[in-house]
Amino acid sequence: MDNLANIAVEQLTSLSLKELLNLQSNISKAIDIRKETNKIEFLNKITSLAAETGFSLDELLSEKKIGAKGKPERSAPKYRNPQNPKQTWPGHGRKPQWLLDQLSEGKELDYFLI
Repeated sequence: MDNLANIAVEQLTSLSLKELLNLQSNISKAIDIRKETNKIEFLNKITSLAAETGFSLDELLSEKKIGAKGKPERSAPKYRNPQNPKQTWPGHGRKPQWLLDQLSEGKELDYFLI
């Protein structure tokens, strides 16, 4: 392998353009194959490491934040119903009915900001 890496420019320039383009194409294919092989090997390693610690790779890559009690953390409320302060909404996901009702009455969303 070291011999291939040390091919002198003079040796390469002695090849025809067709031979150089063919070599370039083969090198590109070999690079793609090597990248894919390395990716699979790495994925197998991290999957194995995850399993050794009792996790699946999906669990580790999940975007859900888990709180101290093992439940997904809820987002902090961003909006509050002035008529019932226990009713809140974090500002993402489906709007609650209390908010939809008041918005349909002409109130602005900013009115409900906490």
